[in-house]
Amino acid sequence: MITAALTGSIFVALVPGIAVALLPRAYFGRRRRARLREVQRAWPDGLRDILASITAGLSLTQGRHESRVHGAGDAAVAFARFSELARVVGTGPALELLKEDLADATATV
Repeated sequence: MITAALTGSIFVALVPGIAVALLPRAYFGRRRRARLREVQRAWPDGLRDILASITAGLSLTQGRHESRVHGAGDAAVAFARFSELARVVGTGPALELLKEDLADATATV
């Protein structure tokens, strides 16, 4: 509106208006892509930690909790909510929610 008032033309005001309207989409899209890259890098370490915990005799929930507490920082990004979700809704639904939370176009978890 300010640009339209200054220039006297609504058509001249459309370009900056559209650019400003798209800024939040670009910002949050960039944050989403960065988070997905972190999660994709964390998968191998997280899965290796869980596999080692299960091999050591812990349950899936206990193994995830242990690897979250003692594991690498990036692995905690991928699985931070699993222990709480497993307690609230159960292990199966917690895995489904985790899958939806981490889903992206390149990796179907």
